[in-house]
Amino acid sequence: MAARGILGSAGLRHAARLPGAGPAPRLPGAAPLRRTGLAAATDLAPGGLGHSRLAALHEAEAALRKARTALGWAIGAAVGALLALLAAFAVPVAIDSTKEVYGDAGYPLWGEVVGFTSGDALRGSASSFAVEKALTEDGADVDSIDCPDSPTARVSTVIACQGAVDGDDWVFLVHVLDDDGSILITQY
Repeated sequence: MAARGILGSAGLRHAARLPGAGPAPRLPGAAPLRRTGLAAATDLAPGGLGHSRLAALHEAEAALRKARTALGWAIGAAVGALLALLAAFAVPVAIDSTKEVYGDAGYPLWGEVVGFTSGDALRGSASSFAVEKALTEDGADVDSIDCPDSPTARVSTVIACQGAVDGDDWVFLVHVLDDDGSILITQY
C-alpha cells in the first residue's frame, strides 16, 4: 500500500501492468482512471497509455532536427557553389583588367648575354642589349634600356635594369641562370 500513497490507485494499476499484457486490472473499489496529475505522468512511462504518442513526438522532433541540419548543409553547399562560380568568372576578368594598367608585369622572358664568362665583370651594355633583344622578340616597342655594370657575374647573380618600353617606365630584374649566359628577365 506504500505505492498507493505516492501514486494513488491509478499508479498502482500502472505499476502492476506489464507491456503487452492487455488492459491493467482494476482493484475492487478503485475509482476510474483520470488522466491528470501524476496519473497522467505514468501514462507516459514505457508501456503506459500515452507512450506511443510520446514516442511519435520524439521521432517527429528528431526528424525535424535532421531536416534542419540537412537544410543547413544544402544552403551552405549552394552558397559555396555560388562563390565558386563568382570566382571562376570574376578572377579572370580582374586579372585581364590589370593587364591594361600593368601590362605584362612579372611575366618572364628568356634571353642570352653574348660573350658571358662566369666570374668575370659583366658590362652594362651587354646586359642592356640582351634585355632589349628579348623584349623586341616578344613584340615590345623598346625606347631605352639601361643596366649597370656588374664587377663579377656568376650563376644566380641578379642585375636591376631600368628602361622605357611602350611609353612606360619599367624596372627589369635580370637573373643569370647558367655559365653560358642564359638569363631570365622579369619586368615590374
